[in-house]
Amino acid sequence: MIKKSFCFVSFVFFLHIVFSQALKSQAVVINFNPNVNVNSEAAALFNLDADTTVYQKNGAKKMYPASTTKIMTYIVVVESVKDLENTKVRVPIGTTKMLQGTDSSVAGLKDGQEFTVKNLLESMMIPSGNDSSVVLANFVGQSASESPSALEKIQEKNINNFVDRMNEKAQELGCANTHFKNPSGLHDNEHFTTACDLIKMTKYALNLPLFKETVIKTEVNVNGVTMATTNYSIDESRGGKQYYPYANGIKTGYTDEAGRCLVLGAKKSDQQYICVILGDHSDKGKHHEDARNLCNWAFENLSLKLIVGKNKVVGKVGVNYAWKQDTLQLVPMEDVYCLLPQNVDVSSVNIAIETPKSVNAPINAGQKIGIAKFEYANQELKTVGLMAMTTVEESQLVHFSSITKEVFTSIWIKICIASIALFLCVINLKTLLDKKRKSKINNIQKYKKYKDQQSHRR
Repeated sequence: MIKKSFCFVSFVFFLHIVFSQALKSQAVVINFNPNVNVNSEAAALFNLDADTTVYQKNGAKKMYPASTTKIMTYIVVVESVKDLENTKVRVPIGTTKMLQGTDSSVAGLKDGQEFTVKNLLESMMIPSGNDSSVVLANFVGQSASESPSALEKIQEKNINNFVDRMNEKAQELGCANTHFKNPSGLHDNEHFTTACDLIKMTKYALNLPLFKETVIKTEVNVNGVTMATTNYSIDESRGGKQYYPYANGIKTGYTDEAGRCLVLGAKKSDQQYICVILGDHSDKGKHHEDARNLCNWAFENLSLKLIVGKNKVVGKVGVNYAWKQDTLQLVPMEDVYCLLPQNVDVSSVNIAIETPKSVNAPINAGQKIGIAKFEYANQELKTVGLMAMTTVEESQLVHFSSITKEVFTSIWIKICIASIALFLCVINLKTLLDKKRKSKINNIQKYKKYKDQQSHRR
Protein backbone atom coordinates (compact mmCIF):
# COMPACT_ATOMS: atom_id res chain seq x y z
CA MET A 1 0.00 0.00 0.00
CA ILE A 2 2.71 2.49 1.01
CA LYS A 3 4.92 1.63 -1.93
CA LYS A 4 2.00 2.06 -4.32
CA SER A 5 1.16 5.42 -2.76
CA PHE A 6 4.76 6.55 -3.17
CA CYS A 7 4.76 5.46 -6.81
CA PHE A 8 1.51 7.34 -7.39
CA VAL A 9 2.92 10.55 -5.92
CA SER A 10 6.04 10.15 -8.09
CA PHE A 11 3.87 9.65 -11.18
CA VAL A 12 1.83 12.77 -10.41
CA PHE A 13 5.05 14.76 -10.06
CA PHE A 14 6.27 13.35 -13.39
CA LEU A 15 3.08 14.50 -15.08
CA HIS A 16 3.54 17.93 -13.51
CA ILE A 17 7.03 18.15 -14.99
CA VAL A 18 5.88 16.97 -18.42
CA PHE A 19 3.02 19.45 -18.64
CA SER A 20 5.16 22.24 -17.23
CA GLN A 21 7.69 21.58 -19.99
CA ALA A 22 4.91 21.43 -22.59
CA LEU A 23 3.72 24.84 -21.48
CA LYS A 24 7.28 26.11 -21.68
CA SER A 25 7.57 25.00 -25.27
CA GLN A 26 6.47 28.45 -26.32
CA ALA A 27 9.22 31.03 -26.45
CA VAL A 28 10.02 33.03 -23.35
CA VAL A 29 8.89 36.66 -23.32
CA ILE A 30 10.93 39.23 -21.39
CA ASN A 31 11.08 43.00 -21.54
CA PHE A 32 14.37 44.89 -21.40
CA ASN A 33 12.69 48.29 -22.04
CA PRO A 34 14.83 49.56 -24.92
CA ASN A 35 15.32 53.28 -25.24
CA VAL A 36 13.87 53.25 -28.75
CA ASN A 37 10.96 55.22 -30.13
CA VAL A 38 8.82 52.89 -32.26
CA ASN A 39 6.53 54.87 -34.58
CA SER A 40 4.50 51.93 -35.90
CA GLU A 41 1.38 50.68 -34.16
CA ALA A 42 2.69 47.22 -33.27
CA ALA A 43 6.10 45.60 -33.08
CA ALA A 44 7.97 42.59 -31.69
CA LEU A 45 11.66 41.71 -31.50
CA PHE A 46 12.71 38.09 -31.12
CA ASN A 47 16.16 36.57 -30.51
CA LEU A 48 16.46 33.27 -32.38
CA ASP A 49 19.46 31.97 -30.44
CA ALA A 50 17.84 32.43 -27.02
CA ASP A 51 14.32 31.64 -28.31
CA THR A 52 13.23 34.79 -26.53
CA THR A 53 11.05 37.78 -27.32
CA VAL A 54 12.95 40.78 -25.93
CA TYR A 55 10.56 43.58 -26.91
CA GLN A 56 6.98 44.04 -27.96
CA LYS A 57 4.65 46.94 -28.51
CA ASN A 58 1.02 45.89 -28.82
CA GLY A 59 2.44 42.45 -29.58
CA ALA A 60 -0.91 40.68 -29.10
CA LYS A 61 -3.03 43.31 -30.83
CA LYS A 62 -4.90 42.09 -33.90
CA MET A 63 -3.53 43.85 -36.98
CA TYR A 64 -3.95 43.61 -40.74
CA PRO A 65 -0.81 41.85 -42.05
CA ALA A 66 -0.98 42.70 -45.77
CA SER A 67 1.56 40.61 -47.74
CA THR A 68 3.39 39.30 -44.67
CA THR A 69 0.50 36.81 -44.94
CA LYS A 70 2.59 35.08 -47.62
CA ILE A 71 4.87 33.63 -44.94
CA MET A 72 2.02 31.32 -43.98
CA THR A 73 1.18 30.73 -47.65
CA TYR A 74 4.79 29.60 -48.14
CA ILE A 75 4.54 27.24 -45.14
CA VAL A 76 1.40 25.49 -46.38
CA VAL A 77 2.68 25.14 -49.95
CA VAL A 78 6.07 23.72 -48.96
CA GLU A 79 4.49 21.23 -46.56
CA SER A 80 2.06 20.13 -49.27
CA VAL A 81 4.40 19.70 -52.27
CA LYS A 82 7.22 17.17 -52.04
CA ASP A 83 9.32 18.23 -55.04
CA LEU A 84 9.44 22.01 -55.23
CA GLU A 85 11.93 22.21 -58.09
CA ASN A 86 10.31 19.72 -60.46
CA THR A 87 6.59 19.98 -59.73
CA LYS A 88 5.08 22.16 -62.48
CA VAL A 89 1.94 24.28 -62.27
CA ARG A 90 0.02 25.86 -65.13
CA VAL A 91 -1.55 29.26 -64.47
CA PRO A 92 -5.34 28.70 -64.65
CA ILE A 93 -7.42 30.75 -67.05
CA GLY A 94 -9.01 33.65 -65.20
CA THR A 95 -6.26 34.12 -62.59
CA THR A 96 -5.40 37.60 -63.81
CA LYS A 97 -9.10 38.50 -63.87
CA MET A 98 -9.48 37.49 -60.24
CA LEU A 99 -7.08 40.24 -59.15
CA GLN A 100 -8.42 43.02 -61.37
CA GLY A 101 -9.35 46.14 -59.43
CA THR A 102 -7.45 45.13 -56.30
CA ASP A 103 -4.38 47.30 -56.98
CA SER A 104 -2.28 44.23 -56.19
CA SER A 105 1.43 43.78 -56.45
CA VAL A 106 1.84 41.08 -59.09
CA ALA A 107 4.57 39.00 -60.67
CA GLY A 108 3.00 39.40 -64.11
CA LEU A 109 1.94 35.78 -64.65
CA LYS A 110 -0.07 35.03 -67.80
CA ASP A 111 -2.91 32.55 -68.13
CA GLY A 112 -1.65 29.23 -69.45
CA GLN A 113 2.01 29.80 -68.51
CA GLU A 114 3.79 26.94 -66.74
CA PHE A 115 6.10 27.36 -63.74
CA THR A 116 7.73 25.17 -61.15
CA VAL A 117 6.46 25.49 -57.58
CA LYS A 118 9.87 26.89 -56.65
CA ASN A 119 9.53 29.62 -59.31
CA LEU A 120 6.09 30.54 -58.01
CA LEU A 121 7.31 30.67 -54.41
CA GLU A 122 10.13 32.98 -55.46
CA SER A 123 7.82 35.26 -57.43
CA MET A 124 5.46 35.33 -54.46
CA MET A 125 8.06 36.12 -51.78
CA ILE A 126 10.52 38.39 -53.63
CA PRO A 127 8.40 40.80 -55.77
CA SER A 128 5.37 39.89 -53.59
CA GLY A 129 3.27 38.58 -56.47
CA ASN A 130 -0.35 38.17 -55.39
CA ASP A 131 -0.99 36.30 -58.64
CA SER A 132 1.64 33.74 -57.65
CA SER A 133 0.00 33.22 -54.26
CA VAL A 134 -3.39 32.66 -55.93
CA VAL A 135 -1.97 30.15 -58.41
CA LEU A 136 -0.21 28.23 -55.63
CA ALA A 137 -3.31 28.24 -53.42
CA ASN A 138 -5.47 26.99 -56.28
CA PHE A 139 -2.97 24.21 -57.06
CA VAL A 140 -2.48 23.00 -53.47
CA GLY A 141 -6.14 23.37 -52.51
CA GLN A 142 -7.59 21.51 -55.48
CA SER A 143 -9.51 18.26 -55.16
CA ALA A 144 -8.88 15.30 -57.44
CA SER A 145 -12.63 14.83 -57.97
CA GLU A 146 -13.31 18.28 -59.41
CA SER A 147 -15.16 18.72 -62.67
CA PRO A 148 -13.58 20.99 -65.31
CA SER A 149 -16.80 22.99 -65.60
CA ALA A 150 -17.50 26.23 -63.74
CA LEU A 151 -13.78 27.01 -63.60
CA GLU A 152 -14.02 30.23 -61.59
CA LYS A 153 -16.12 28.56 -58.89
CA ILE A 154 -13.64 25.70 -58.73
CA GLN A 155 -10.75 28.11 -58.26
CA GLU A 156 -12.65 29.88 -55.51
CA LYS A 157 -13.35 26.55 -53.80
CA ASN A 158 -9.71 25.46 -54.13
CA ILE A 159 -8.46 28.72 -52.65
CA ASN A 160 -10.94 28.46 -49.78
CA ASN A 161 -9.65 24.94 -49.10
CA PHE A 162 -6.13 26.30 -49.03
CA VAL A 163 -7.07 29.15 -46.68
CA ASP A 164 -8.65 26.62 -44.32
CA ARG A 165 -5.29 24.87 -44.20
CA MET A 166 -3.58 28.17 -43.48
CA ASN A 167 -5.84 28.68 -40.48
CA GLU A 168 -5.33 25.12 -39.30
CA LYS A 169 -1.57 25.59 -39.46
CA ALA A 170 -1.83 28.88 -37.58
CA GLN A 171 -3.65 27.12 -34.76
CA GLU A 172 -1.08 24.32 -34.79
CA LEU A 173 1.70 26.88 -34.34
CA GLY A 174 -0.11 28.51 -31.42
CA CYS A 175 -1.17 31.63 -33.33
CA ALA A 176 -4.33 32.15 -31.30
CA ASN A 177 -5.01 35.68 -32.57
CA THR A 178 -4.65 34.94 -36.27
CA HIS A 179 -7.29 34.36 -38.94
CA PHE A 180 -6.75 34.32 -42.70
CA LYS A 181 -9.27 34.93 -45.48
CA ASN A 182 -6.94 34.74 -48.51
CA PRO A 183 -3.39 33.61 -49.41
CA SER A 184 -2.11 37.03 -50.51
CA GLY A 185 -2.91 39.50 -47.75
CA LEU A 186 -5.45 41.58 -49.65
CA HIS A 187 -7.55 43.48 -47.15
CA ASP A 188 -10.46 41.79 -45.45
CA ASN A 189 -11.87 42.84 -42.07
CA GLU A 190 -11.64 39.22 -40.92
CA HIS A 191 -8.06 38.78 -42.11
CA PHE A 192 -5.75 39.57 -39.21
CA THR A 193 -2.79 38.46 -37.10
CA THR A 194 -0.45 39.90 -34.45
CA ALA A 195 3.22 40.81 -34.26
CA CYS A 196 3.86 37.94 -31.85
CA ASP A 197 1.98 35.44 -34.04
CA LEU A 198 4.05 36.51 -37.06
CA ILE A 199 7.16 35.76 -34.99
CA LYS A 200 5.90 32.19 -34.51
CA MET A 201 5.19 31.74 -38.22
CA THR A 202 8.53 33.17 -39.31
CA LYS A 203 10.49 31.15 -36.78
CA TYR A 204 8.81 28.02 -38.13
CA ALA A 205 9.29 28.97 -41.80
CA LEU A 206 13.03 29.52 -41.31
CA ASN A 207 13.41 25.75 -40.88
CA LEU A 208 11.58 24.89 -44.11
CA PRO A 209 13.27 24.09 -47.44
CA LEU A 210 14.54 27.07 -49.49
CA PHE A 211 12.93 29.72 -47.25
CA LYS A 212 16.16 31.35 -46.05
CA GLU A 213 17.64 31.23 -49.54
CA THR A 214 14.52 32.75 -51.08
CA VAL A 215 13.81 35.66 -48.73
CA ILE A 216 17.41 36.95 -48.87
CA LYS A 217 17.40 37.39 -52.67
CA THR A 218 17.21 40.92 -54.04
CA GLU A 219 16.01 39.71 -57.43
CA VAL A 220 15.05 36.52 -59.23
CA ASN A 221 14.74 35.46 -62.87
CA VAL A 222 11.58 33.47 -63.56
CA ASN A 223 11.10 32.16 -67.09
CA GLY A 224 13.30 34.92 -68.48
CA VAL A 225 11.69 37.74 -66.48
CA THR A 226 13.78 39.48 -63.79
CA MET A 227 11.86 40.47 -60.68
CA ALA A 228 13.19 42.72 -57.90
CA THR A 229 12.52 42.46 -54.18
CA THR A 230 10.12 44.77 -52.37
CA ASN A 231 12.32 44.54 -49.27
CA TYR A 232 14.63 47.55 -49.52
CA SER A 233 16.32 46.63 -46.24
CA ILE A 234 18.34 44.01 -48.12
CA ASP A 235 18.73 45.82 -51.45
CA GLU A 236 21.78 48.09 -51.34
CA SER A 237 21.41 49.29 -54.94
CA ARG A 238 17.70 50.20 -54.70
CA GLY A 239 17.12 50.61 -50.97
CA GLY A 240 18.75 53.98 -50.35
CA LYS A 241 18.35 55.02 -46.71
CA GLN A 242 16.17 51.97 -46.05
CA TYR A 243 19.05 49.59 -46.74
CA TYR A 244 20.30 47.86 -43.59
CA PRO A 245 23.62 45.96 -43.80
CA TYR A 246 22.64 43.45 -41.09
CA ALA A 247 19.31 42.53 -42.71
CA ASN A 248 18.85 39.05 -44.21
CA GLY A 249 15.25 39.01 -45.50
CA ILE A 250 12.23 38.30 -44.99
CA LYS A 251 8.94 39.94 -46.16
CA THR A 252 7.24 43.29 -46.64
CA GLY A 253 3.57 44.15 -46.93
CA TYR A 254 1.30 47.09 -47.64
CA THR A 255 -2.36 47.96 -48.00
CA ASP A 256 -4.12 51.21 -47.17
CA GLU A 257 -5.81 49.60 -44.18
CA ALA A 258 -2.76 47.70 -42.91
CA GLY A 259 -0.24 50.43 -43.53
CA ARG A 260 3.35 49.43 -44.17
CA CYS A 261 4.38 46.10 -42.63
CA LEU A 262 7.73 44.39 -42.35
CA VAL A 263 9.04 41.09 -41.05
CA LEU A 264 12.81 41.51 -40.97
CA GLY A 265 15.57 39.03 -40.28
CA ALA A 266 18.79 40.54 -38.97
CA LYS A 267 22.16 39.04 -38.04
CA LYS A 268 25.31 40.57 -36.59
CA SER A 269 28.23 38.43 -35.41
CA ASP A 270 26.58 35.57 -33.53
CA GLN A 271 23.29 37.33 -32.80
CA GLN A 272 20.16 36.61 -34.87
CA TYR A 273 16.83 38.42 -34.62
CA ILE A 274 13.38 38.53 -36.17
CA CYS A 275 11.74 41.95 -36.03
CA VAL A 276 8.06 42.44 -36.88
CA ILE A 277 6.67 45.89 -37.62
CA LEU A 278 2.93 46.35 -38.30
CA GLY A 279 0.73 49.38 -38.85
CA ASP A 280 3.13 52.04 -40.08
CA HIS A 281 0.76 54.72 -41.31
CA SER A 282 3.33 57.53 -41.41
CA ASP A 283 3.75 59.60 -44.57
CA LYS A 284 7.43 58.79 -44.94
CA GLY A 285 7.20 55.10 -44.11
CA LYS A 286 9.17 54.51 -40.93
CA HIS A 287 8.75 50.73 -40.69
CA HIS A 288 12.31 50.11 -41.91
CA GLU A 289 13.62 52.70 -39.46
CA ASP A 290 11.68 51.15 -36.57
CA ALA A 291 13.09 47.71 -37.36
CA ARG A 292 16.62 49.02 -37.81
CA ASN A 293 16.53 50.94 -34.50
CA LEU A 294 15.24 47.95 -32.54
CA CYS A 295 17.81 45.60 -34.02
CA ASN A 296 20.67 48.05 -33.44
CA TRP A 297 19.60 48.48 -29.82
CA ALA A 298 19.62 44.70 -29.34
CA PHE A 299 23.00 44.24 -31.03
CA GLU A 300 24.55 46.98 -28.89
CA ASN A 301 22.98 46.18 -25.53
CA LEU A 302 22.21 42.47 -25.31
CA SER A 303 24.35 39.35 -25.50
CA LEU A 304 23.91 35.63 -25.13
CA LYS A 305 25.79 34.46 -22.04
CA LEU A 306 26.65 31.02 -20.69
CA ILE A 307 25.01 30.77 -17.28
CA VAL A 308 26.01 27.20 -16.38
CA GLY A 309 27.53 24.32 -18.32
CA LYS A 310 25.75 20.99 -18.53
CA ASN A 311 28.28 19.37 -16.13
CA LYS A 312 27.84 22.06 -13.44
CA VAL A 313 26.04 20.89 -10.28
CA VAL A 314 23.06 23.19 -9.62
CA GLY A 315 21.07 21.19 -7.07
CA LYS A 316 20.48 17.91 -5.32
CA VAL A 317 17.66 15.58 -4.41
CA GLY A 318 17.17 12.94 -1.72
CA VAL A 319 17.72 9.27 -2.64
CA ASN A 320 15.86 6.26 -1.28
CA TYR A 321 17.03 2.61 -1.21
CA ALA A 322 20.74 3.35 -1.85
CA TRP A 323 23.68 2.10 0.25
CA LYS A 324 25.41 4.90 2.15
CA GLN A 325 24.01 7.59 -0.17
CA ASP A 326 21.26 9.97 0.88
CA THR A 327 21.45 12.60 -1.91
CA LEU A 328 22.03 12.80 -5.64
CA GLN A 329 23.64 15.75 -7.44
CA LEU A 330 21.76 17.27 -10.36
CA VAL A 331 23.16 18.97 -13.48
CA PRO A 332 21.45 20.72 -16.44
CA MET A 333 20.59 18.59 -19.46
CA GLU A 334 22.25 21.17 -21.71
CA ASP A 335 24.55 24.16 -21.59
CA VAL A 336 22.36 27.03 -20.40
CA TYR A 337 22.66 30.26 -22.39
CA CYS A 338 20.47 33.26 -21.58
CA LEU A 339 20.04 36.63 -23.20
CA LEU A 340 21.13 39.41 -20.82
CA PRO A 341 22.13 43.06 -20.90
CA GLN A 342 25.84 43.20 -21.68
CA ASN A 343 26.70 44.88 -18.37
CA VAL A 344 24.96 42.21 -16.26
CA ASP A 345 27.10 39.46 -14.72
CA VAL A 346 25.83 35.89 -14.93
CA SER A 347 25.94 35.71 -11.11
CA SER A 348 22.85 37.95 -11.13
CA VAL A 349 20.79 35.13 -12.60
CA ASN A 350 18.78 33.21 -10.00
CA ILE A 351 18.24 29.45 -10.38
CA ALA A 352 14.99 28.00 -9.01
CA ILE A 353 14.98 24.21 -8.72
CA GLU A 354 11.83 22.08 -8.96
CA THR A 355 12.30 18.40 -8.03
CA PRO A 356 10.51 15.75 -5.99
CA LYS A 357 11.55 15.55 -2.32
CA SER A 358 13.32 12.27 -3.06
CA VAL A 359 13.71 9.62 -5.77
CA ASN A 360 14.04 5.86 -5.61
CA ALA A 361 17.16 3.98 -6.66
CA PRO A 362 18.13 2.58 -9.12
CA ILE A 363 18.86 5.82 -11.01
CA ASN A 364 20.86 6.09 -14.22
CA ALA A 365 23.27 8.93 -14.96
CA GLY A 366 21.50 11.32 -17.35
CA GLN A 367 18.03 10.38 -16.11
CA LYS A 368 15.71 13.40 -15.91
CA ILE A 369 14.80 14.27 -12.33
CA GLY A 370 13.32 17.80 -12.39
CA ILE A 371 13.62 21.26 -13.91
CA ALA A 372 15.56 24.47 -13.27
CA LYS A 373 14.17 27.94 -13.96
CA PHE A 374 16.66 30.71 -14.67
CA GLU A 375 15.44 34.17 -13.68
CA TYR A 376 16.76 37.71 -13.82
CA ALA A 377 15.09 40.83 -12.40
CA ASN A 378 11.93 38.82 -11.64
CA GLN A 379 11.70 37.70 -15.27
CA GLU A 380 12.00 34.08 -16.35
CA LEU A 381 14.77 33.68 -18.92
CA LYS A 382 14.78 29.94 -19.54
CA THR A 383 13.65 26.55 -18.21
CA VAL A 384 15.78 23.43 -18.67
CA GLY A 385 15.59 19.85 -17.47
CA LEU A 386 17.79 18.56 -14.64
CA MET A 387 19.37 15.11 -14.80
CA ALA A 388 21.21 12.77 -12.44
CA MET A 389 24.94 13.40 -12.48
CA THR A 390 25.84 9.80 -11.53
CA THR A 391 24.32 6.33 -11.49
CA VAL A 392 22.94 5.12 -8.15
CA GLU A 393 22.43 1.40 -7.62
CA GLU A 394 19.64 0.00 -5.52
CA SER A 395 20.48 -1.87 -2.29
CA GLN A 396 18.02 -4.70 -1.64
CA LEU A 397 18.91 -4.69 2.05
CA VAL A 398 18.32 -0.95 2.39
CA HIS A 399 15.16 -1.26 0.32
CA PHE A 400 13.80 -4.03 2.55
CA SER A 401 14.70 -2.21 5.76
CA SER A 402 13.20 1.02 4.43
CA ILE A 403 9.96 -0.67 3.47
CA THR A 404 9.86 -2.40 6.86
CA LYS A 405 10.44 0.90 8.61
CA GLU A 406 7.78 2.54 6.47
CA VAL A 407 5.34 -0.22 7.32
CA PHE A 408 5.90 -0.08 11.05
CA THR A 409 5.95 3.71 11.19
CA SER A 410 2.97 4.24 8.95
CA ILE A 411 -0.16 5.84 10.33
CA TRP A 412 -2.21 2.74 9.52
CA ILE A 413 0.07 0.49 11.52
CA LYS A 414 -0.05 2.98 14.37
CA ILE A 415 -3.84 3.00 14.18
CA CYS A 416 -3.92 -0.81 14.16
CA ILE A 417 -1.60 -1.04 17.18
CA ALA A 418 -3.62 1.56 19.03
CA SER A 419 -6.82 -0.30 18.16
CA ILE A 420 -5.39 -3.60 19.41
CA ALA A 421 -4.16 -1.94 22.59
CA LEU A 422 -7.56 -0.38 23.12
CA PHE A 423 -9.22 -3.71 22.44
CA LEU A 424 -6.97 -5.45 25.00
CA CYS A 425 -7.67 -2.75 27.55
CA VAL A 426 -11.40 -3.19 27.00
CA ILE A 427 -11.06 -6.98 27.37
CA ASN A 428 -8.99 -6.64 30.54
CA LEU A 429 -11.44 -4.11 31.97
CA LYS A 430 -14.36 -6.39 31.13
CA THR A 431 -12.58 -9.36 32.75
CA LEU A 432 -11.86 -7.32 35.86
CA LEU A 433 -15.46 -6.13 36.09
CA ASP A 434 -16.72 -9.68 35.57
CA LYS A 435 -14.50 -10.90 38.42
CA LYS A 436 -15.76 -8.18 40.72
CA ARG A 437 -19.35 -8.94 39.77
CA LYS A 438 -18.86 -12.67 40.39
CA SER A 439 -17.12 -11.97 43.70
CA LYS A 440 -19.99 -9.72 44.77
CA ILE A 441 -22.52 -12.40 43.79
CA ASN A 442 -20.57 -15.04 45.71
CA ASN A 443 -20.45 -12.82 48.77
CA ILE A 444 -24.20 -12.24 48.57
CA GLN A 445 -24.82 -15.94 48.19
CA LYS A 446 -22.57 -16.72 51.16
CA TYR A 447 -24.39 -14.13 53.25
CA LYS A 448 -27.79 -15.55 52.31
CA LYS A 449 -26.59 -19.04 53.12
CA TYR A 450 -25.33 -17.82 56.49
CA LYS A 451 -28.63 -16.12 57.26
CA ASP A 452 -30.52 -19.25 56.27
CA GLN A 453 -28.40 -21.36 58.58
CA GLN A 454 -28.96 -18.97 61.48
CA SER A 455 -32.67 -18.97 60.86
CA HIS A 456 -32.80 -22.75 60.77
CA ARG A 457 -31.01 -23.09 64.08
CA ARG A 458 -33.58 -20.93 65.73
